[in-house]
Amino acid sequence: MGWPKRCWGTGSRAALLSLVLACSGDSGGEAGDPCLTTFDCSDDLICFETRSRGPECMVPCLETDRLCMDGSVCLAGPSGQRVCYVGGDVSVGEACANSGDCELGAVCIASDMTECQLACDTRAPSCLEGQSCIPLMEPAGYCGASTSE
Repeated sequence: MGWPKRCWGTGSRAALLSLVLACSGDSGGEAGDPCLTTFDCSDDLICFETRSRGPECMVPCLETDRLCMDGSVCLAGPSGQRVCYVGGDVSVGEACANSGDCELGAVCIASDMTECQLACDTRAPSCLEGQSCIPLMEPAGYCGASTSE
């Protein structure tokens, strides 16, 4: 795969800069859009490698953020970068291999079986009735069946 034919040529530095900018592809991708580098994403996003779909633009987040404003989960990738993960293809209650497999707002939890469960923040739990926010690594948690005492 090479540059389009219009990208080849010689000329002044200004002309070369114009060609590089014009031929570098579309920039300004939104969350979930495919990317090759962070330059392919909008200013506030980074290019993050997913296991199943390849690199996508995502919003960066901090380790102290458990849930992002859009309901996604703040996950770390192999390089340590943390992003508001746009979600995988595995629904809550279905088997998963890792949290990157799970749909928006869910994490992969190993209990009786390894399955996607809704993520929660132990500081402000938002689980369904009959569930509680079970801590994983504070403030990270998942919504599980409430234990009777």
